[in-house]
Amino acid sequence: MQYLNIIQEYFNPKQLKLPLLFEMKIPFDSEARTFDEVFRRIDFRQYIEPDRNVGRIGYNPVNMLKLILFCMMKNITSTRGMEKAAKNDIRIMWLTDELKPSHQTINQFMKERLKCQIEDIFHELNQYIIHKEKIEVDKLYIDGTKIEANANKYKFIWKGSIVKFRDKLYKKITKQLESMNERYAETGIFFPVDETYEHETLLKIIRYLEADIEQSKVSFVYGKGQRKTAL
Repeated sequence: MQYLNIIQEYFNPKQLKLPLLFEMKIPFDSEARTFDEVFRRIDFRQYIEPDRNVGRIGYNPVNMLKLILFCMMKNITSTRGMEKAAKNDIRIMWLTDELKPSHQTINQFMKERLKCQIEDIFHELNQYIIHKEKIEVDKLYIDGTKIEANANKYKFIWKGSIVKFRDKLYKKITKQLESMNERYAETGIFFPVDETYEHETLLKIIRYLEADIEQSKVSFVYGKGQRKTAL
């Protein structure tokens, strides 16, 4: 049997390819798509000064604003970093129709064309998301998770240290309540002592002490050499 050795002598992995739409390379769950959807729902022209210059037509101001906001959302705050991202990040190319301004142009746009601070624009974006997703902002839910800015897998806090500090705090509260019970023993007032304490229980004790302070006309003093009452 005769084998034919077929050798491709003209193959080039960097050979020219037909251009494809950037949209085909952006995942359906990319933050760029979410950003674009929210951006389309808000009229950002109210934040942009009209161009009064005579001469060549400048960059599209809406795309310029897209570039700046998306870069800041990705923690790219310098104009040089934005210039570099516009040339290399396909998400930004897709968002801004391949806008590639220089860092001087970006800086000039932020100084001369924006009517307000970037923070004000982000505030409106947040308000839109809160309204659309029906987010309740009047409640704060705490589950023990600690979230930090620019967090990574090396930034964390041990749950054990939190529990240990909480237990020490409970012991301090117990010691303080026992001391208060001795003071108020003659009046028949007794503060319940337990291993753990709820927020509402401590608030009731604080309100009682505040009323006692007001009735006793106790004046608070500060600094060394000042005699402080037990209450």
